Amino acid sequence: MAGFFDYSESIGGPNTFGRCAITNVNGALHVCGTTADGTLQHSIVGANGFGDVGKATHNNPGDFGSVASAAIGDDLHVVATTGNGRLYHTIRFAADRHWQDFGDVKLVAPSAGVGGFGNVGCAAHGADLWVCGTTGDGWYTVRRSAGGWDTFKSLKQTAYTGDVGSISAVSLWERPDLGDGHVQVAFTGEDGVIYYNWIDPQTNDWTYAAGWPNTGTGITQQQGFGGVGTATFPGAGSGNPGSQDIAFVTSRGSGDFMQGSFDHAADPVLGLPGVWWHSVKSGGGGDVGAFGSAACTVVNGDMVMAGTTASGHIWLIRRRGDDDFGWP
Repeated sequence: MAGFFDYSESIGGPNTFGRCAITNVNGALHVCGTTADGTLQHSIVGANGFGDVGKATHNNPGDFGSVASAAIGDDLHVVATTGNGRLYHTIRFAADRHWQDFGDVKLVAPSAGVGGFGNVGCAAHGADLWVCGTTGDGWYTVRRSAGGWDTFKSLKQTAYTGDVGSISAVSLWERPDLGDGHVQVAFTGEDGVIYYNWIDPQTNDWTYAAGWPNTGTGITQQQGFGGVGTATFPGAGSGNPGSQDIAFVTSRGSGDFMQGSFDHAADPVLGLPGVWWHSVKSGGGGDVGAFGSAACTVVNGDMVMAGTTASGHIWLIRRRGDDDFGWP
């Protein structure tokens, strides 16, 4: 079918979602979302309807807001913020499909000076989980496979961010084409522009040490961005997003749903990449309402995107080529 697919409606809701996250776990598409009454819901496309994650644990904190997810092996890791500014982590184990009790990340990762979290992003790097939450600054930590969490570090203090004001939405993803793999972070600044950088986990060195490029560099300036999601494609080059090595998806203040792909040859003068932006609505998705959050992943080489609208529904769409949007 063409256009956006009303996923939450198709499986019986609930249709009160405000945020969502999607992750490909060995070919299975996992969808998480938080609802108006603060529940954290989980579903696997084609397998089951939504289930309340809090009810599957023994210590449900409730009042969930922002949510992000990542796959490590066959297991799904989920992080979410709560209304009181806490940040929680849980795991859905594939072997027996049970959920680990929620862990308060601030209690296990040294967090002196860290305020209350608003938004969160996460990404897997090997068997480690990188997590970043926003407080106006961006604070990141790592859950090590060997056990334990790293001390929270400030993006503004460890990687020069320039004058971006208050950091709001954030997304992380792994970039495997750089050596042993780098972890990339993107966030929206106070000016409504998406900024990005990536760190080498082996050396903790940031690629752009002198500042943060923005996604308008070299092509067209785009502003007014809200939530942001990111994914990595195999290969490199320009044209079809399936050959890009990085892609963005975001909502805008106008309620539009935007998808952007890197073009590394975009700015030969500065030597910086730029992003070609597409409106998914006008590009074939259709107008299903004003979007407030966005997420994306890669399934079988295609970019799969998800977003929540003002109606509380979660919508899915797949980009299969330059101008081919639809589902499945």
